[in-house]
Amino acid sequence: MRYVRRREYIVSAARGKSVLDLGFIGEVGGSDDERIAAFPQQLHYELAQVGDEVVGVDYSRDIVALLQQRYPHLRLVASDVCELSRHIDRPFDVVVMGDLIEHLDNPGLALDAIRPFVGRVLIVSCPNALGLPNYVRFVLGRFREGSDHVLSFNRFTLEHLLTRHGYTVVEVMTCLDRSPSSWFRRCWYRPFLIVLRLFPAVGGTLLLVARPTSRC
Repeated sequence: MRYVRRREYIVSAARGKSVLDLGFIGEVGGSDDERIAAFPQQLHYELAQVGDEVVGVDYSRDIVALLQQRYPHLRLVASDVCELSRHIDRPFDVVVMGDLIEHLDNPGLALDAIRPFVGRVLIVSCPNALGLPNYVRFVLGRFREGSDHVLSFNRFTLEHLLTRHGYTVVEVMTCLDRSPSSWFRRCWYRPFLIVLRLFPAVGGTLLLVARPTSRC
């Protein structure tokens, strides 16, 4: 296992590939205007610059429609992941399920639904229930679960779920989900970074790479 930077890893994996980005809007907090204004800084916008063909899918229909008007050169689809077959008709080299699976009522059903569209690899990220950063926050009384989260995973339960639904896990990593925004937070994070690189199993965010078992 290793500790990586989530955004850099996914961008590198997507470079020159066809990419299906599920839950591409990302941030669930803030007003619609704030989420739209933040879009150029989101992962999907960067993927669209490096991928050969990039399609973003999100169930937030109103925001998808507004983003499509503002960025007509992007291909954005308003859909639930379980209804992809209504909009997508072929597999992609890379399918990204970034920080999405913890929001789903039925993640197994979603993994079944997207499997026909995973041409080479599926990249899944989500909070690590056994991660040190969350444990420290919990001990200090500062832990807060995402308001739209309904599930928690550790590396074992997520790997078991993927295996049960027709995937072979190629690599398990943990990662830095996003860089600290302020100088104080960056200084506070540095000693943790040393620990996380030495002991990646306790990283705060899981990053799993899998492929459809039938295509091994």
